[in-house]
Amino acid sequence: MYTTDRAPSGSGSAPTGVSSQLLNRLFQTIERTTHKDPHPGFIIATHHFKDPYPMVNEIDLDLLCNATMDLLIQFAYPSLSGYGKFTISYTISPSYGLWGELTFTLDNAIPLTDQDNKKIPMNDVYALIYKSIQKYAERYDGQFLVRLMIRVYDGRKEGKASLLFRGKLEELSSIMNPN
Repeated sequence: MYTTDRAPSGSGSAPTGVSSQLLNRLFQTIERTTHKDPHPGFIIATHHFKDPYPMVNEIDLDLLCNATMDLLIQFAYPSLSGYGKFTISYTISPSYGLWGELTFTLDNAIPLTDQDNKKIPMNDVYALIYKSIQKYAERYDGQFLVRLMIRVYDGRKEGKASLLFRGKLEELSSIMNPN
């Protein structure tokens, strides 16, 4: 298992404007990130959030979409070869405290490639993530999100490349500011 703590402030150069604010909020919310490669073609990556946890609601919708894209940019895209898809899972802790944590998978798998195994543009993947997360924001409104996990299924797996923190910021920023 691979674990990473959040990058210290001042490392790399961050984008400016609204995307900078969104990225700062995202990285301040994440306690740590873990990653496993249980077998070839399968990746599990998780953001563990800090208390106070983000909430599953319309207000934190962009944060949760960006957290999902962050995991994809770090772990899925560098390893993707051939067909690829992923699922999103939440671990929630109810705001009213009647039961412990609950982990579940949102929706069906979201494709990363088309039928010709060409990568689907990240903005299109983001739109599918947004749609899925928005549906569950309505269903689980007000619940605390403890962890966000992706499971990536790849036709075959190449050696994992790694993005530097600056490269990750540039990728996330380009999705938030498509112009």
